[in-house]
Amino acid sequence: MAKSNSQPFFEGFEPSGEELQATQKAAPKSGTRRSPTRASKSAADAAAEKPGAKSTTGTGSAALVPPSVEITYSIDGPEMPEDLSGQTVVLIDSHSLIYQIFHAIAPMSSPSGVPVAAVFGFLRDVADLRDRWQAAFVWCAFDLSEITFRNDLYAEYKAHRDPMPDELRGQIPLIRETLQMLGVGIADAVGFEAD
Repeated sequence: MAKSNSQPFFEGFEPSGEELQATQKAAPKSGTRRSPTRASKSAADAAAEKPGAKSTTGTGSAALVPPSVEITYSIDGPEMPEDLSGQTVVLIDSHSLIYQIFHAIAPMSSPSGVPVAAVFGFLRDVADLRDRWQAAFVWCAFDLSEITFRNDLYAEYKAHRDPMPDELRGQIPLIRETLQMLGVGIADAVGFEAD
């Protein structure tokens, strides 16, 4: 049974006064916000921390990444149980969805004039996906603003794509910050896009 839209996004989520104060203190006085700091580690280090976990680097022709390549990634989210049998996990290619929403929704802004249409639409869609699939966990994968392995494979990869609009660029940190406050998992990897 899907939850009604009147319920909180994540039941039981109520930021404490300390969390709200920490968020307010973290915002620079200039009116912009910065993304939360997350720990980064190599895939090999992460695999070594969990007994029986498989390395994400792989070997042979079926591997996505040669075994000599170190993958640096960051994750920030809820504690995941070892066994997810019978549980639904929703994985979202965040930048893909954010771009679709940005171009589909009419512009809107906060009372202080900050563009927020992508924030509103993305969080609405994430909540809808969670409710529709009755997901135990929701994880959002993000692109980093860096060269990826695809650029090494094809020099012209995205060479003719327009840069991200400034109105959208400023909303990405707001989306990430809000997802973190809601307990939604966030993941990204150096040299890789979300997909």
